[in-house]
Amino acid sequence: MAILVQKDKRRLRGEKTRGKILESARQLFASQGYHATTTRQIAERAGITSGAIYNHFESKKAIFEALIANYHPWTYIPDAVSEAQGDDLVAFVQDASRRMLTIWRKQPENMHLHLIELIEFQGKHLPAIFEDTFGRMTDALRERTYASQKLSESPGILSRALLGLFFAYLMTDSSPGMSAILGTGQNAFDYFTDAYLHGVIAKETGEAQSNSTAH
Repeated sequence: MAILVQKDKRRLRGEKTRGKILESARQLFASQGYHATTTRQIAERAGITSGAIYNHFESKKAIFEALIANYHPWTYIPDAVSEAQGDDLVAFVQDASRRMLTIWRKQPENMHLHLIELIEFQGKHLPAIFEDTFGRMTDALRERTYASQKLSESPGILSRALLGLFFAYLMTDSSPGMSAILGTGQNAFDYFTDAYLHGVIAKETGEAQSNSTAH
């Protein structure tokens, strides 16, 4: 019993240290970039020795890969969608959009991870992140469409629309030029929501008409 308790304590200490490393790296990467950040700096901010990092990560690259897998802005979208309410397309998308915006406002610094991924890693990790996010999001939407007779749109179409909606807003929110044109906060996000809703509805209507004509 005592051995199990000691193992649990070591595991919890290890998880706590790993969390400190990731958070320290996230802050440093956001403020000075990936290549300009050293493992020594990460260790100092985390309050550990440089060698202790390698008990948890084999390299600085491994630290970034763990961050991008857990904190990339896309990874939060499925949770917002799974909790969204609304029995029809418009109400559902609007509620999902507002939930996404709330999540984004809590951690806007995660956009730096995406920019680092694009600039310093040429986006090589993005296909895997997108595939995972798209799959989880489509699963969540499939459950919702089964639960609601009024929400009958294709989960795949809604997944693409909502991913596009959220990411388009993130890029605009981080661009001073576009923010000056569209504004910021809920008003700007409502603009994107309306635009994507129009696109999805038009696609659904067009497909319905095509099917009707074919029959």
